[in-house]
Amino acid sequence: MFRTTLTLALWATLASMADAADWPGWRGPTTDMVAADTQVFEPDVDYELTVRWRAPLGSGYSSVSVAHGLAVTMFSDGESDVLVAFHADTGDEAWRYEVAPTYLGHDGSQTGPISTPYVAADLVYALGPRGHLVAVSTATGEEVWTRHLVDDFGAAEPVYGFSMSPLLAGDTLLVQVGAGDGRAVAGLDRHTGGLLWQAGKGAVDYQSPALIPISGDTQLVYSTKEWVGGVRPDTGETLWEYEHGGDGSATGSGAMNPLAVGADRLFLTHKGSASALLTLYDDAGGVAPKLEWETRSIRSSYGVPVYHDGFLYSYSRTLLTCVDIATGEPMWKSRPPGDGFPIVVDGRLIVATQKGGLHVVEASPDTYTEVAGVRLFEDLVWCPPTFANGSVYARSLGEIARVDLTPTTGAAPVAVADESAPGFRGFLARVAAADDKPTEVDTFLSQQSNIPIIEDGGTVWFVYRGAAEQDVAITGDFLGNRRAETMNRVADTELYYYEA
Repeated sequence: MFRTTLTLALWATLASMADAADWPGWRGPTTDMVAADTQVFEPDVDYELTVRWRAPLGSGYSSVSVAHGLAVTMFSDGESDVLVAFHADTGDEAWRYEVAPTYLGHDGSQTGPISTPYVAADLVYALGPRGHLVAVSTATGEEVWTRHLVDDFGAAEPVYGFSMSPLLAGDTLLVQVGAGDGRAVAGLDRHTGGLLWQAGKGAVDYQSPALIPISGDTQLVYSTKEWVGGVRPDTGETLWEYEHGGDGSATGSGAMNPLAVGADRLFLTHKGSASALLTLYDDAGGVAPKLEWETRSIRSSYGVPVYHDGFLYSYSRTLLTCVDIATGEPMWKSRPPGDGFPIVVDGRLIVATQKGGLHVVEASPDTYTEVAGVRLFEDLVWCPPTFANGSVYARSLGEIARVDLTPTTGAAPVAVADESAPGFRGFLARVAAADDKPTEVDTFLSQQSNIPIIEDGGTVWFVYRGAAEQDVAITGDFLGNRRAETMNRVADTELYYYEA
């Protein structure tokens, strides 16, 4: 009873820091990428994605935190790494704060901040890639206090800069420091930045703390390259520790965010080649972690997994994958909508893809089913979207946007293809209208002297003809590292094509 009372009291305190429908920091109100609002989609209603506003932004990996009427993120303006707040309803800039000189991208990384800020009613907390931890006024953006993870706490700067996203529990600001054994995580006085406690084992690269109910306690769950553990967020008391055997890679424990998957279970992307499920048993008043299974069904992805109703949804390499939490076995894998980052909203996935798409997908173990989608950005996206107060907030390396979910107003007009058009587009129109489609394909391909087909103006058409069970994809240096794109199938034929 005592532990349950503490848990309810802490979650009540957290709820008071932001409105129920807000998304105040990294991974949302319950640090699991799940929106609090469960009455978003009406049954038997089709929805479309409508851009409400967009604003220019600079380079950065920070996702968008939405609370107390503001949409807050970080970016590089070319000279400084900047913390910026927009009015969530209009997209007008409210204020900006310069954190430090810009952190330049290197060895394949992009320029700018990586951490996601946390928005409370009075203060916004943010971490720059060089270790500058700041608290500024939510109303004005004026500095209240600053600390430095290296200078003040002895942290070692990761190769690509600090990426930890701060988290609030009552009056304690939770940060992942990574300053050696006994100093992996820390609790700070949120009003002053003063150190309250330190705890935890292991080195830290790109992990962030989470608040997870376990065995009646709301615990700060941290992960490092070697360990995962639970700590009381108010005192720093260590409740349990587990050596997970991860590989320390950027797609393994080096960037692992533990995910709660039902009562007293954690999902860990601890290796680039595999992931695992821990069950946290109650053992004589304590917690005893036990490995339930390890699977290769989810592996080698920078995306953070999400959980809904008994199933995990995550990227495995570049394939969106649904996995049964009971067994670790895959239910389905899908190349669409492309490599990206999912969240859960009212029983559906909202996915931001690296190529700038925003997609709504059924969170179902039956099959991949997309219900809405839009091309939102022209440049690279490298962070999950946010859902707050009925709207989606997303950002790329060049823009931030608010997108509303609105009931569809009717079918869009269907464009009529021109069968007399030159080149491959004309062929697609002719084969669509043909009674004997395979013969139309034979005729067209026999006329081609080179494959791929290169047309005037620089358009290139890659084609493949042959049977396929599910889909056909193309990969190559021209698409970039770790990328594969789905080829389009010409209906009622075995011909697939990709335009570049």
